[in-house]
Amino acid sequence: MGGCLTLTIIGGAAEIVGFGLAFYEMAVTQRREFPEYRPLHHRALTWVRGKLERSKSRTVHLSGTARATASGHATLTVTRPPATTLKGRIERLEQEMHDFQRKQGEDLAALEGRFGETNERIAKAETSLQTRLGDLEARRKENLRESIAFEKWGIALFIAGVILSVLGNAITC
Repeated sequence: MGGCLTLTIIGGAAEIVGFGLAFYEMAVTQRREFPEYRPLHHRALTWVRGKLERSKSRTVHLSGTARATASGHATLTVTRPPATTLKGRIERLEQEMHDFQRKQGEDLAALEGRFGETNERIAKAETSLQTRLGDLEARRKENLRESIAFEKWGIALFIAGVILSVLGNAITC
């Protein structure tokens, strides 16, 4: 008779430990995978606080910094004295057109250089982000694998406890 009671007690303890382990790991996994989710008891407590008009006091600390930078360039425009003859005016206009085309070519080359540098930085940042995302996903899977293992042990303990409790009760009868 004493052995049956011991078997029932061990079975009940195994049920409690197994159920607690599985429930705890489920809660940890849920908190980690869905951080925005608020459990029912938190929502109920907030509702009760609202009904009692007692809100949890919160201290808010604000700090900030500001920084401004400026950059630019200056240009110098040289104007030539107006030509008095038609041929002089044509030469002056041709010279200004050549100067404009040269400056436009220089600006285009500088702009293409900046585009190239920007594209390189974007490619490096994208590679870095992809690497970080891969690392985070691998870590998440590892955490899930560990949680599932603990949940399996909890369920196995719970089932073993049920079987032991049933055997203990069956032998007692």
